[in-house]
Order: sequence, then C-alpha cells, then structure tokens
Amino acid sequence: MNVLTLDIKVDVQISVVVNASEDLLKVFTAVKNIYGNAEPIEKQESNNLVIWKFNGVKALNNFYRKIRERQIITAARRLLLRNIKKDSTWVLLNRQAAYVGNIVLCDEEAESPLGPIILKIESPQLMQVINWLVGEQKMEDATNIVG
Repeated sequence: MNVLTLDIKVDVQISVVVNASEDLLKVFTAVKNIYGNAEPIEKQESNNLVIWKFNGVKALNNFYRKIRERQIITAARRLLLRNIKKDSTWVLLNRQAAYVGNIVLCDEEAESPLGPIILKIESPQLMQVINWLVGEQKMEDATNIVG
C-alpha cells in the first residue's frame, strides 16, 4: 500500500513504561512495529520509561498502513479527535498486539494488560495531519464522535 505524502512539520513521540518483569527486547520490538523504518532523532530512557522521538510523518507511515489493513480508521479518527489538546493528540496502543505486528487501539490504559504504548502527535497544523492519517471527517461521523 502506498502512503500519501505530507509536507508539514510533525513531531511524533512514542512512549512506554517497561515493567520489571518484561523482556526489554520484546518491548522495543513492539514499538519498532509501530514506527517501522523511521529513524528516531532521540531515545530517552529513565527508570522504567522509554521515549522515542521523531521528526516528520515517516514515523506514522506504518501506523497509516496498519489502520487501513485492520479497517480501524474510524476508531483511530474518533480517538485522535477526542484527545486533541492545543497542537497535539495521542492514542493508546495495545502492547501485546504491537509485538506481533498488529495495531489495536485502546480507549483506556487498562485495555492493555502490561500497559499501553502511547503514540503522541504534535503539529502546528494538527488537523491536516489527522486528515492525512485517517481521512477527512464526514458530517455523520462528526455526530457520532461528539455524541
């Protein structure tokens, strides 16, 4: 599947809390399955929190493809719109599903037993990024999201 290009400033951050009982390599594999071939500009590790930071939409290309493959664009749109705060938004992803290469969205942290992976998107043109990622919102979708 070809990913449409987008020439807008976008910062992507993927963060995860690593539990003491977890294999760090498995956690890193799960996160890599989300961002694909993109190269992080920074990786921070402190205590049990690991954060990957990216510039540009390349870090979202794999997510873009997978939400289409799994036909969860509407759910992704709902969560991205619900979680907007100024120039950023975020979604929670199931860690076990990500480890095996799938994208499963979570409404709440408890839906991912080991804790979710948090995908945060920041852009001064956030709505353009969201529309690129999940398509333009139709009027009937807007009432379902709000109501």
